[in-house]
Amino acid sequence: MCRNLSSLLILLAVCHSAYGQSIIRGPYLQVLSPESIQICWRTDIPANSRIVFGTSLNTQEQEVFDLNSKTDHFITIPSLEQGTTYYYSIGTTDSLLAGGNQALRFTTSPAAANTGKFSFWAIGDFGKASQGQIDVMNSFIQYDQEAETDFMLMLGDNAYQDGTQAEFQSKLFDVYDSILTYIPIYSTPGNHDYNSVNRFAPPTEHTGPYYDIFKSPILGEAGGIPSYTKLYYSFDYGNAHFISLNSEIQAYTLDDNSPMYQWLEADLQANTKEWVICFFHQPPYSKGSHDSDDFWELLMTAMRQNALPILEQYGVDLVLNGHSHVYERSKLIKGHYGFSFSFNNNTHAINSGNGNFEQGEQYIKYQNSGNEGTVYVVCGNSGSKEDNPDLDHPAMVSSYGGSNAYGSLIVEIEGNRLDGKYLKSDGTLFDHFTIIKPDLEDPLLYEKPNGLDASTVSLYPNPFENTFNLRFHLDKARNVTLRIFDSGGKEVFRDSFKGKKHENIYTGDLASLHAGNYLVSLQIGKQVQTMHLTKK
Repeated sequence: MCRNLSSLLILLAVCHSAYGQSIIRGPYLQVLSPESIQICWRTDIPANSRIVFGTSLNTQEQEVFDLNSKTDHFITIPSLEQGTTYYYSIGTTDSLLAGGNQALRFTTSPAAANTGKFSFWAIGDFGKASQGQIDVMNSFIQYDQEAETDFMLMLGDNAYQDGTQAEFQSKLFDVYDSILTYIPIYSTPGNHDYNSVNRFAPPTEHTGPYYDIFKSPILGEAGGIPSYTKLYYSFDYGNAHFISLNSEIQAYTLDDNSPMYQWLEADLQANTKEWVICFFHQPPYSKGSHDSDDFWELLMTAMRQNALPILEQYGVDLVLNGHSHVYERSKLIKGHYGFSFSFNNNTHAINSGNGNFEQGEQYIKYQNSGNEGTVYVVCGNSGSKEDNPDLDHPAMVSSYGGSNAYGSLIVEIEGNRLDGKYLKSDGTLFDHFTIIKPDLEDPLLYEKPNGLDASTVSLYPNPFENTFNLRFHLDKARNVTLRIFDSGGKEVFRDSFKGKKHENIYTGDLASLHAGNYLVSLQIGKQVQTMHLTKK
């Protein structure tokens, strides 16, 4: 229930000493939506629950409470304003135990139609309380000085060795206590978290510390269709849809027609968001501390064979995993469900470039022509490491591992652009990839146009200053349309002309355009050849 407060907040230190309760875990934030959030904490002795909150530190004049006495407090605040920052304090009906400072705050999700910028932080296999884990956290805090990151994704193995309550306390809550008060978390379980789950019970009966700690939006309250199970779920944020699958349930993972996969397909069919990101623990591709080719890696193989065809059918853009204690990032690929030796660049790579925007190699996904291709990222070294990983999977374009190789992934989305940045524990960026979805009236296809000798196509100079030359050969005189798009998919140049038989050299003037990366389309009939062009 909610009501207005008529008195000022009582000094927290006085309340603590007067009433004796002490917070020993949290607060931490879960189940974020445009209109609600769940605030969680643990007290040393049973007590009732109370939150006061408002849109500034000095106006915490609203209240929710639960009169039931408990040590684990999970309180949902309803009826909030979308995309709004609130400040909160927590305690009991008799006293406030924490709050009254900038660190205890949250911001609700933006409105469903919002396409503005947001970002999230992804960490995997971190729960060791190691120096590497601490360094990764500090590098993120330094990077995120403006505190703009909107939420966290935990990719599993959150508490080594067995996912006990004590391990979650010392290796998750005690390490991240300074940021969990204002960054909401979404999690997927890892195999070590599952060591304290009754994994041999039917999936619907799985219980344990992991499920006691992490609550999920299983009723569709944060977007997506309801899963009605704590095992897997989905949620929306801005113009993106997120899906958490569970790779640790053999009964569901190994069965290609399990309830999890049935729900996954139904959820993807219902999705209307521009971006789709899926995360689960065991990666389909890796040559790190776990090798996806090993015959005993049954769950890695099963996710590759059973989940990926569904994800790719519905144009999922990014898949995030942990488990293997390295960083690996794939090309933009589709349709590879076998072992690494069967990967064929010509068959499976939609774009085999490095994805780097500054080098003009960003990945382009044309929504009107199938929205094809997925980038796969393994980020399992946010607290764990592998001394001598092979890191030679042919699907990967960027890899990082070794005895001191720790890091995390920051993903930023704004409109039709997604940027992934791998941040090393020393604060430097190791990898940066970009996916762009141009909003074009007609599809651009990665096909050789009829009558064009693709081996003769060249753009020069590239990069250029004001003018560029396009050289190409045709089998006969044909109508040609030249179009140029900026990095956001907006057409900035168009010219149509009659191409000559054999050699053509076209000179274009782009002196009026700003420096940056552009996409050139050479259209002959209904087919298009695409190229990248950079202006200095």
